[in-house]
Parts: sequence; structure tokens; C-alpha cells
Amino acid sequence: MSIRIWLITGPLDAETKAHPTLRRWLARGRVRRVDSTQSTARRVMNALGHADVETDLAAIRHLAHNTAPPTGFIAAADPIYLEPRLDHLCVHRVAPSATEIRALAEHLNALLATDGGPTLTVADGSLYLQANSPLPTSEFTADAIDGLSPDKYIPGGEDAAAYRRFISEVEMALHEHPVNTDRGARGLQPVNGLWLWGGGTLPEQQALDLPRLVSDDAHLAGVWAACSGERDALTDSFDLSAVDGDAVVGPVGADRLAEVLEILRGMTGSRMSELNVLGRDGLEVRIGRRDWLRFFRRPAPEFG
Repeated sequence: MSIRIWLITGPLDAETKAHPTLRRWLARGRVRRVDSTQSTARRVMNALGHADVETDLAAIRHLAHNTAPPTGFIAAADPIYLEPRLDHLCVHRVAPSATEIRALAEHLNALLATDGGPTLTVADGSLYLQANSPLPTSEFTADAIDGLSPDKYIPGGEDAAAYRRFISEVEMALHEHPVNTDRGARGLQPVNGLWLWGGGTLPEQQALDLPRLVSDDAHLAGVWAACSGERDALTDSFDLSAVDGDAVVGPVGADRLAEVLEILRGMTGSRMSELNVLGRDGLEVRIGRRDWLRFFRRPAPEFG
């Protein structure tokens, strides 16, 4: 059986510079750069030929939690650290523990929620803002703009002021919160903001013929659930070499990338006809059967 694999990784440019052998191998393929501020889910669906499928809605991500689908308006409220720079702020996606998430949500609901107003809820460690009426939210996920200035990615027009006001209120409410005091003592970034994105209601679900998803990413899992796709968890014990059909794998962290690519390398020619590597920095590499035969008399080119 000839299969195709789509592998999601961290920033490819940084990884390949750290692993010269990896760079030389991936340079056999066809390299291109796409918009890195697209969410991973959007980039994957584009690569699969489903560019028209809605992906970046919090209600869709919520489907991954195997709880009752949300009703009414819902937005993702991802924890972030807004780092002050000399002349701008920088967004850093933060991953607090489940206990920290619950404590922050309870604190913010007590301070910011009013009768009939929006409420923060927690599902499997992910935060959501539910409301009776629409609220301004960003079109960009927190993961996609990690490390960037938020100014270009907040809602525009009249919604900009309301969005900034919410961010400011959250920042003041979380200042010196015990969770942040403890995180600071452990050398961790504080949670001083929430990034609201993907506001809307759950769209009508549609069944698509998708490759199997092997991932722990909630956003991707939600998209697969919305499209009736099959999925597995990406655990340390998952046997990637046992994949018997087209598959989307990842995101794979830097600590496992070389190991996973070596497994896939052993599948080339006999079982795998095509490998597509999607880096978080917007770099993409497509390696087909003919590309495996290429060799370089000179050093392989840089990706950046």
C-alpha cells in the first residue's frame, strides 16, 4: 500500500539548523514558505485540499473535549503572557496546569462576570468565554501569533476598543494573583492576559474523507470531530511505523522530531509515496518518491 504522510512540526528553520543531517535530508524535497500566522488547523486543511472548510472557530475546537456541544456564542480564551518590550507588547502563549486554569477562571468570573454577562468555562484545561450575544474576537489563534506583537491581530474598527478594554481588565485582575506569584517563584511566565479568538456558534457539521489524525492537539481534534474523521492520540508508545493509510501526524516537538523522521525515512520507497512536513514557522517541505533519489555534491541549502 502506498501512503502519504503530513507531519506537523515546530519551527523548521530552527530545527534544521540545529540538526545538519536533518537539513540535508529535507533539502531533497521541494521547499516553500506560507503565511505562518495561519492556524495549524487551517494550514493542514489547505494542504489536504479543503481550503473552504471552517476551522478557526472555538466551537469547533470544543468538540474535541467529548462534552455536549456548546450552544450560543462561544470564543476561545487562551492564556497568554503579554511581555512589554521597548516600544510594543509581545504575545507568548502560556500553558498553565489544569489547577491553575480553574483558579484563574474562578477569579476572573468573580470579578468580571455580571448578571447575564459572559462567563469563562473550562473544558479539559482549555478556557472558553460563553455569552448570550456576540463579542469581538480575533480571527487569529493564540498559537499562530505566539512571539508576535498583538496590534495587527486584534479586531479592527469599532470592535478594537472593546477588545483592548477586555485585555486591560483581565491584566489588572490577574496582577499579583497567587497563581502568578507561584509561577514567578518557579521561573515561569505569568498569565497576565487572555487572547479571545474564534468567536461564533457551532456550524453545521459535514463529513469529509480525511486521512487519519494522530495528534494530541485539541484544535485539530475538533476539526476532525466536526468532519467525522478518524483520530488517535500521539503518545510516546504510538507505533508510527504501523500506520497503514494516509495520516496527519503531530505537532511533533523538537525532542522527538529526529526520531519520528528516522522512522518515516525507513518507510520511504516501499510503503510511503509522499511526505509533507509543515513547520510552525511557515516552512513546508514536500518529498516525493523521486526526491528520495536526489543527492547534493555541495552543502544543502539553508531553509531560512
